[in-house]
Amino acid sequence: MPKTTVYCFTGFDIKEGKSITAKRMATLEAIKGFNGVPLMETAKEVDISELDGDGHYPKYFTVIYSTKNFPLLNNDSVGKQKIKEFPLFEAAKASPFPTNEKYLFASIQVVGGWYTLSAGSSVWEFHEKK
Repeated sequence: MPKTTVYCFTGFDIKEGKSITAKRMATLEAIKGFNGVPLMETAKEVDISELDGDGHYPKYFTVIYSTKNFPLLNNDSVGKQKIKEFPLFEAAKASPFPTNEKYLFASIQVVGGWYTLSAGSSVWEFHEKK
């Protein structure tokens, strides 16, 4: 597969009214189209097939549901997992916990860290990658 380079980038978030780091990486062409500023030191070479139609990487936001808490929050195993992919971050956050198992925890990895949600809660918490 042909390769391309993607970058983390900052841009102005109209909803938040401030400059933010995007949740996904993108190609330089896409970042220019978003009026963003690439963070050149974050360059990463990827297969072009891993981009969405707008030049974002990765193509999807992946939600991992688990029957136990996230291992970085405690030392337990993650238990049984279910993975669902979404093209939009807001859709990933709005997805309900699967009902066929007793899933207690969900996580979404983004640039700079991950968001987590416990069953019964409606607030996703951001955890910065250290």
